[in-house]
Amino acid sequence: MPDKIFEEKKKFINQVTKDLDRQVVGLSEQLLKVIIQEFVDKLDRNGDVIMNNSKNLKLIAAIDKVYQKFMGQVGGGIAKRIADGSSRIMGYNADYYSQYKKTEAAYKNSTASVEKIINDRLGIGDKVKLVEGGYMDSLLKDPTAKNAIKNLSYKEVIKGAGFKGFKKGLEKLIVGDEEKYGAFIQHYRNYAYDSFVQVDRDQTMLLAKDLDLQYFIYEGGLIDSSRPFCIKRAGEVFSLDESKDWVNDPWIQKNLDKGYITSYNPITDCGLFGCRHITRFISKEAAEMLRPDLKGKKPIASKPNENNPTNTDVKAAVIPAANKISGQFTDVEKSVKKEFEQAIASIDLVHGDGVLKDIPIIKKAINSTAAFATRKVDKEPAFIALNPNADKYGEFALIHEMGHFFDNYSLGKRNAFESENKDGLLKKVISVAEESESIKGIRELLKNGKYKVGDKEEVLSPEELQWVGYLVTPKEIWARAYTQFIAKRSGSKAAQLGVDEYFKTSDEYGIKPQWAEDDFKKIEEEIESMMLSEGWIKKTSPK
Repeated sequence: MPDKIFEEKKKFINQVTKDLDRQVVGLSEQLLKVIIQEFVDKLDRNGDVIMNNSKNLKLIAAIDKVYQKFMGQVGGGIAKRIADGSSRIMGYNADYYSQYKKTEAAYKNSTASVEKIINDRLGIGDKVKLVEGGYMDSLLKDPTAKNAIKNLSYKEVIKGAGFKGFKKGLEKLIVGDEEKYGAFIQHYRNYAYDSFVQVDRDQTMLLAKDLDLQYFIYEGGLIDSSRPFCIKRAGEVFSLDESKDWVNDPWIQKNLDKGYITSYNPITDCGLFGCRHITRFISKEAAEMLRPDLKGKKPIASKPNENNPTNTDVKAAVIPAANKISGQFTDVEKSVKKEFEQAIASIDLVHGDGVLKDIPIIKKAINSTAAFATRKVDKEPAFIALNPNADKYGEFALIHEMGHFFDNYSLGKRNAFESENKDGLLKKVISVAEESESIKGIRELLKNGKYKVGDKEEVLSPEELQWVGYLVTPKEIWARAYTQFIAKRSGSKAAQLGVDEYFKTSDEYGIKPQWAEDDFKKIEEEIESMMLSEGWIKKTSPK
């Protein structure tokens, strides 16, 4: 019976993916008709030549509203298909893995908890209501296809292109042709299609962990375009310990080296982009029957990695409950790639988030170790820069700047620092931080404007006063607290080194920018509480 359930699930995943495929292809054709009616047919032209005038440029600007209206009408259908399909997949998994349950009550609680985590990651609330800023909401609001349409339109209008050629170019861009998918279809192939497989993998991983299952089959057939990585694993039995070495496979290493991914999980990532293989966990006895060489082998305890630990290495284990941060930043300079990958790997171990803005990560000579920059005109994230002299503090500094990024982009109102909102999501974090000995000490120095060097009293210079004042701004308090939280929860020695060193940097002024362990306890609890409320983590860590 369990085997039949698993096979039915595989068939369902294939079918629901094909159904979504047909739906999106049909919607791309509808979008083309709407763009032609609301934009193309209204363009001024001289014969077959599109005129470069203000009317046509205004029509291009209005594409935003046309696209938004279209997605408002059809987006719900896409979301419902993904939500319904995901629910069915979770039902199949709950039925299949029930054979390994210890008690009915415990398994019921486990499956309910896991289902909530998956829905949180998808950004789906009660009654298929999309959570604003969640994965599904961000997917439907993503401007990738719309921007491609606008960019082509600007280019062709400005150069005075031929009307018929422009129309044909738009059709190829939106719908595609025999050789290439259109921008609209491609977008949903990259994200929405993978949702079904990702839901299955994520739920499988969480249930297997709760049920303490250590062995699995790499399930899924092979097609002409199957990668060598999948060909040599398809249908084979593995232990979790063995799968940890998959990160060393040439295919995975190639993607890590090129920066396409910043970390790898064999259960949830499998063969990477577009891979349709899934894992099927089985009992130790079943694994040994299929692979007799496993008999007598004991699971090998993983060794901690100071730069990229696993959740089993950390003292305070938390399970991220949203999209991984890794893979969302693609414009990373080679010179900063190593430090940034380490920083994101540490963050991934602690929490997830929704779909993020892909900004450049660069190395640049600046006045600080690192910096998060926003555009002056609208406070939109611009880039994160690391000083070439950051040395061993690169990971620590980049985690700090990612704290600023989340404050500006993810938490509360987008492109505004939520830490500065007195009634915002970080209200309690800032409030308890203000009561800490660290912040009280900095405020005392700011108030007096003096510090002692031996028996001598020194007056803070204007530059020093500005620096001390910045240390107690809400956004800087949050960024330092966030960095210390990630360093502690991830177990990263490199990040913790930065925290420890920064804790001592201002001894001459008699202040501590970072917090002593006891002084940080309440702040840590409030950050955890905030992340739970935002769906960034699954559960509290041991106190």
